[in-house]
Amino acid sequence: MNEPQSELERIVARLLPEIVAEQLAALNPQPVWDAVPGRPAITAKPAAHHDRVPDWYREAGAAAAEYASELTGVEFDPEAREVTSEMRHFHRTAVDARDQAMQILGDAGRRDKSKDVYAAIGRGREALIRLGALRAGRPVPLRLFTPDELTGAPDTSQSPHTGRRFHWKGTGSSEFLFDRPHPGEPALVAVTNSRAGMELRHMRRTEDTIAQLALNFVGAEQLQVVVVGTSVTHLKCDPMFRDVSWTVHVIDPRRLPALTDKASGSKSAIYRYDGGRRKVVLQSLADITATLYPPDLKPQELASFRGETRATIDLPASPGVLKITTTDRWSIDPAPKDRKR
Repeated sequence: MNEPQSELERIVARLLPEIVAEQLAALNPQPVWDAVPGRPAITAKPAAHHDRVPDWYREAGAAAAEYASELTGVEFDPEAREVTSEMRHFHRTAVDARDQAMQILGDAGRRDKSKDVYAAIGRGREALIRLGALRAGRPVPLRLFTPDELTGAPDTSQSPHTGRRFHWKGTGSSEFLFDRPHPGEPALVAVTNSRAGMELRHMRRTEDTIAQLALNFVGAEQLQVVVVGTSVTHLKCDPMFRDVSWTVHVIDPRRLPALTDKASGSKSAIYRYDGGRRKVVLQSLADITATLYPPDLKPQELASFRGETRATIDLPASPGVLKITTTDRWSIDPAPKDRKR
């Protein structure tokens, strides 16, 4: 069993919510405990506009507190017999990232430093991914460096990390270490981009292998659902133009709207399907495809039609994530019950 964390780490983990709140309070004389996860909301008279705590500060502070909580949950004894110097390095990097994020928040004032905070947190999470791979005996993903970083200058302007774990965004070409909810298991992601098409490259970058394992094309302003296999370590977004923006996030079925007997939309959409075999009427004004991603993430095409469509289709008994792919209005309605003869 691992020994308890160091005294310093326990103190920082315990005091982090207060640190964030104190920094927020310095910007706003009104109570701000409600900005810190886990703290009860305090009703206060709204401050004048010039005294208002910036939204970016609340969001970045909450992200830093969430990361610190994740780090606290990692059991690691640097003096354990099986721990290597490389493991200690990755853990130390993760701890330093937490401290750096808090330092940035403390020094920011009213300047928007959210990207710097998210970049620091991102580096910490990448270190934890590599630490986890080492401890589990999996190949360790390589770290990617920009030209500026190779000269020693930190680069946060191109960092794809956001205030939410498992969410990335950027503009132009970018590659990032893929963080998955369950290490060693496939993951389902949603990809969107603006204005023009984009290639999503599934990369494996380890000491032994550097290769592209798969490629998806994401149409302009389209929602694409993609399965990221267990061998993938990095994702690379390659838009057709440098100013095209994109987002990638891991799909959490619990956060999706549930598909009931009725649904409609004007473009592609994804739903949580709770299972239960039944017939529904699918209508669309354009080409449409319905695809189910069950728990094993092996996609099942339920229906695919070209042109304007009205058809009765079978929804399966198994649950999963249901993707509707189309470019125009569509609807799902309960199928009429069979008439008695």
